[in-house]
Amino acid sequence: MSDYTHRGTCAVPVALVSTTNAIWRALDPDVGGDSSFDILRATDSASAEYALTSALCTEAFAGQAPYLIANPQALHTVVAQDYAQRWEEIEPPSLADVEMFCAAARIVVTTRDEALEAHLVELGLLLQVAAA
Repeated sequence: MSDYTHRGTCAVPVALVSTTNAIWRALDPDVGGDSSFDILRATDSASAEYALTSALCTEAFAGQAPYLIANPQALHTVVAQDYAQRWEEIEPPSLADVEMFCAAARIVVTTRDEALEAHLVELGLLLQVAAA
């Protein structure tokens, strides 16, 4: 994990979980990205609910993430290429899906030592605790 020098947190409205998981399948360097947004939930000051993920990442990914979110066509190209290489039996998200994700996504990328809680503050979100 020594290459994982940064932390990235991404939050999206819960209505976009399925689309976001499909995009994250390609961004995860191994497997499991397609369920990245299934666990953590947060709300904003207007009580809107968000799904989120926060993970350690490489400096290269940390540098690319803001660009990709700001450029849906570039993100779509990355996602489509990954699907063609690793998930050829699965239809990749469409450009329209990626554009919708990019318009709604909130991201924070920092060095590894910054905790999820600090990212939530920057995103204006409050983590929700699941009922026991």
